[in-house]
Amino acid sequence: MNATERTIYGILGQAFLLLLLYGAAAFFTAVKFLPADPLALGVPYKHVAAFSDVLLQLAVINGLLAGGVYAVTYNTSLQLTLVSPQKAALLWAYRALTTLNILAVLASFLGIFEGRYLLSLPPLLDVLLIITLILFFIAMLTEGGMEAFKLVWLTGLVSLTVGVALGILPAIDYQQDRVLRSLSLGLQVNIGYTLMALVLLFWLLAREADLQNMAVSALYTAATFMVISGALLTIAPLYTFGASTALSTIAFLFVPLSILVFIGRVFRVLLDDSYLKVTAPIRWCILVVGLYSIGWGILGALSLLPGVRQWTVGTWLDSLQYQLTVFAAVAAVLGMGAYISAKRTIKVIQTRGWFSFWMVALGLLGWALSLGGAGLVQTYSERILSIGYLDVQKLLVPLYIGWIIALLMLMVGVMWYVWRFRSEHSLESS
Repeated sequence: MNATERTIYGILGQAFLLLLLYGAAAFFTAVKFLPADPLALGVPYKHVAAFSDVLLQLAVINGLLAGGVYAVTYNTSLQLTLVSPQKAALLWAYRALTTLNILAVLASFLGIFEGRYLLSLPPLLDVLLIITLILFFIAMLTEGGMEAFKLVWLTGLVSLTVGVALGILPAIDYQQDRVLRSLSLGLQVNIGYTLMALVLLFWLLAREADLQNMAVSALYTAATFMVISGALLTIAPLYTFGASTALSTIAFLFVPLSILVFIGRVFRVLLDDSYLKVTAPIRWCILVVGLYSIGWGILGALSLLPGVRQWTVGTWLDSLQYQLTVFAAVAAVLGMGAYISAKRTIKVIQTRGWFSFWMVALGLLGWALSLGGAGLVQTYSERILSIGYLDVQKLLVPLYIGWIIALLMLMVGVMWYVWRFRSEHSLESS
């Protein structure tokens, strides 16, 4: 294993560690919604919720960076194409990312947050994150490997960087703060995460189906439609400020159409290879498609209608689309990790890895059903029947218990996955 591969493994390892820490923090967050919270006084909800948000954000960014560097720096012969100056830039980027991870975890543990929903990193750490992302951009900019994947991945990286930068701009009033926050989250998650995850997805399809040209064409088509949809979803929270009904109607029709195009392009690549076997990376790719179909094709499309959004804003339905989009990126990273692990140990994983996959998939399904059901109950009870918040929370307890069970299933799958990844990496290194 050379230095670049060790760097990729190091970033992936940090991503998986952050994901495990997120699971613990998310569990304590979910417990806060139960009537008998044993940590009601010791661990405030705002603290643990912001902590889990920071951990998940960093886990996704680490994973997308590692997977993207792996995809971009390998040519058709699966040989590293980085030259010495690029290796040095990548090493400095890795050091900056490691420093950021350590400082962010320490700051979050101590309760040092920005105090804004889903934008919890302190401004100084946001600046360090921007510097880190720029270093990765410089390291990969002149890379001469797979140009199509590099172009889309770098575009996603730029969107992510700009989104983080917008998040630290000061606002003069509540309305401007809402606009900046919406644009920041949208550029990071709906466009940045999505483009970088699409690169991992179609790169895996190109490798597993051995249809690189078709996968590249599918990537360009899917990325174009998904970027437009991501932009429409980004401005959805701003529709209450007077966006036209015509625009919202067009957006409502276009987003599901883009998901259908995305699904069609993915399965066009899969079905064109009659000898394709459902390996572990392919399973994760299919999960990515499923999460985007629910998160964007259903919840995202509904959020684009002002007549619907005025009832769902502030409920669990309002945040579920964001969560599913983030976990779609997580699934893409897990698929990339499965491929890297199989390649390094000279194995083709076909039947192995089913337990971790199904635990994660069923956990996410239970998560979506529980919080989606909670959002529907909130919408009907609070917004239509005008039942009080505390009374509605009592009605949601069974759904919160389902959420906790789903979260435990998800994290059991992730822990099993990480253990297998680590054991195979140790076996390959020995």
